[in-house]
Formats: sequence, C-alpha cells, structure tokens
Amino acid sequence: MTIGRNRLNGYLDALKAHQFPIDDALVMHCDFVEGRARSCTQLLLDMPNRPDALFAVNDPTAIEALICIQENGLSIPNDIALVGFSNAPHSTFVTPH
Repeated sequence: MTIGRNRLNGYLDALKAHQFPIDDALVMHCDFVEGRARSCTQLLLDMPNRPDALFAVNDPTAIEALICIQENGLSIPNDIALVGFSNAPHSTFVTPH
C-alpha cells in the first residue's frame, strides 16, 4: 500500500539524513495479516543484538508487537520502546497507550 511505502521511505530517509546505517534485517514486512506482526516482533526480539525500539507501520501492528513484547517478559519503555503510527481509537485500550 502507498501509505506503508511512504512510511518506510520516511524511516529510511531519516536514517540517511542522520547518517545511520540501514540494516535490512531490521525492516520486517507484516502484510497486515493478523498474527504476522507478532511473529515479526519475535524474530526481532530473538536477534543477538535486539533492537532497543520498534516503529510499527500502524497501531494494530504496534498492538500485536506490544503483546509479543510483553509475552517475552519485557517492559515498554524500560526494556524496549514501541511506536505506533495512526492514533487508532482502540490503541487506548492497551497499556501503555
């Protein structure tokens, strides 16, 4: 979807603008399939050098990531930061919002 591509391009542009290396292994495509964001999050959490933050393409994806993070006994934001993108109303039903 165009909106997803635009958000990815914004992320990549920000990395380039601040001279951060782009690590393709850190970019996961969830295809908006239920459960896929959880499996992608688990792959990221299982990395030897786990990311300290995740940026989700939208709030439903962020909520799935949040569930996976919490199931792994990690705390947001103490152990890992998480950002959703869409400000969906149902994002207020999870903790943290």
